[in-house]
Amino acid sequence: MIDASPAETPSAASSAADEAAREAEVLSGLTRLALEMARAFQAQGVAALAAGDLDRAGKAEAGFSRLFLGIRRAVALRARLRREAEQDGADAAMLSELMALAQGLARAVQADGVAALAAGDLDRAGTAETCFNSLFLGIRRAIALQARLRQQREEARREADLRRKHRQDEKNDRRQAVAQGV
Repeated sequence: MIDASPAETPSAASSAADEAAREAEVLSGLTRLALEMARAFQAQGVAALAAGDLDRAGKAEAGFSRLFLGIRRAVALRARLRREAEQDGADAAMLSELMALAQGLARAVQADGVAALAAGDLDRAGTAETCFNSLFLGIRRAIALQARLRQQREEARREADLRRKHRQDEKNDRRQAVAQGV
């Protein structure tokens, strides 16, 4: 009788690994494209604020925030898919850059909002406040994601240390057993 239970063959395992690598590469490529687009939105937002066009700045901020969210989600997904330290380091660097871009845009939005309040323009100040809060939320979430990535790297390092110690203990036990047997 032939066993029909599915067994993963080495070729199936390698094709699954190849597929996972392709998926990770696609995700990385899309993330790089999103980062490039986020930079452009951030620059447009700062330029619009410098020109006093809060509506255009709000649209740029909305685009930036949506891309920021997408990139954070992609980084989190890659962290789940691949637990490699160098990938996490690249993701952390990308998040740091996005946070710096968001901070620059948030500073400009905040300054425009304060100026609008000083001028008594509550509509413009309210729009600036909405944009600022959206950026502030994105930055807080990126900080939380970076903390989670650091924690995952630390856990992976601890697990590797434990495996190394366990192998060394087994090796020492075998050596001791051989020494006692001789």
